[in-house]
Amino acid sequence: MVNYDLPPQPSLNNNKDVFDLAKKLPEEEKTFFEIQLELLVTKYARKVNEGNNGIICYLDVRSIKAVSQLVAILAEHGIQFETEQAMKILKVYKPGSGRYEFEQQMRAYDLIKQKADPSLAQVPKPILFYELPITPETKSIIESMGVEIVEDKVELILMDFIPGVDIATMLYREVAMRHPKLVHLQDKLEELSFSELQRHVFEALELKAPGGKGSTEGERAYEERLVSNENEKNLYEYLERDGYVFPETILNVLSTTIEWFHQNNFYLRDFHHRNAMVVDNDGQPSVYILDFGLAASVDDGSDPYTDKRSDAVYLDDFAVIRSLEGLSESKNEKQEKLNRDFVERLSRYEKRLVKNQSWQSITALHQEHPFDLDSIIRSIIQKKLAQVNTDTMADMIGAYLLGLFHRDQTTKSDVIMSINNQLKGDVDPILRKTLTQIKQAIR
Repeated sequence: MVNYDLPPQPSLNNNKDVFDLAKKLPEEEKTFFEIQLELLVTKYARKVNEGNNGIICYLDVRSIKAVSQLVAILAEHGIQFETEQAMKILKVYKPGSGRYEFEQQMRAYDLIKQKADPSLAQVPKPILFYELPITPETKSIIESMGVEIVEDKVELILMDFIPGVDIATMLYREVAMRHPKLVHLQDKLEELSFSELQRHVFEALELKAPGGKGSTEGERAYEERLVSNENEKNLYEYLERDGYVFPETILNVLSTTIEWFHQNNFYLRDFHHRNAMVVDNDGQPSVYILDFGLAASVDDGSDPYTDKRSDAVYLDDFAVIRSLEGLSESKNEKQEKLNRDFVERLSRYEKRLVKNQSWQSITALHQEHPFDLDSIIRSIIQKKLAQVNTDTMADMIGAYLLGLFHRDQTTKSDVIMSINNQLKGDVDPILRKTLTQIKQAIR
């Protein structure tokens, strides 16, 4: 059963004040604290990114003298600032949703810290959750950043700032650096907002805006998913044609991390391209996982990606990884993989056919008159005609060999006549199809 009403998960730093600071401050100190926090939002927080449910702002509380007393109050409650910070302001105020997201991020952070494995992705350290009452002036400023405010308060999540780019931005920038219609953007890619960059890429690749027209929310979501999948396919195909290879190390890190989460009954349920951040450390990428608003613990073996109460269907945690796997292999790597698969499959057939009399005749013929038996079997397998019993498989190869040897020794018409004779009467459908293909191939 999905646990929607989790209490604060036990944190390794054991600091509960990050959840309930407002309840623990004396009234006068609380008022002063909220004034300084509001000052941070309106004057010092710089919007740097935007997601589905919130905007991300950059700030460095350590260097802002005007809020030094806020820093001191937090320090008294065990909340320290070790790095630059990101402040997430939730777009829509839904009581409890911000706290829930913070709790899930704390849960993920603790799981990563507990494992202490460098092969895992990281989670930005959650510092503070606070439900902040705001003035009309502050409301206007926040709304100008793209937040819908219907109450006189907002939910804030303060966490470590990660100075990287998400995977969607990585891919869009690769398109912009390669596409002839976007050459004018190459010197200012880092200055473009995500929405601006996305618009340019959509125009260049003629991608569709994912807006569903269905009569119900479910139908619209389905239509949007279809369009998004088609856009993703076209984007990947363009990059692959141009020789781009997505770093496989990133996928390995993400896959290992999600497996660790699942071992601990923790599911992200909204993991998409924008929720993975990559920081380039001199060619050695560090990977971070973001946004835990739909994450949940599932402790009874039920499907973590469906919600019976609302009929909601959530995104599979491995969906993005699977979609990027094809883009993470070069053409040579893909061919090598096909070759390995073929050799493995061929060895299985050889083990199954070794006692078959027809196969023994074929291999004896091979020893007397060497020919490329592997290529012949490869051709049959690639035509997906190999899901048959061993006798039929041997007969298929025998028929194929018959056609090849006749091609060298007789005229094409003789070969075709020979095959036509074999096709008379009651012939196995698979063998008939094989002989017909041989006949067409040698015309």
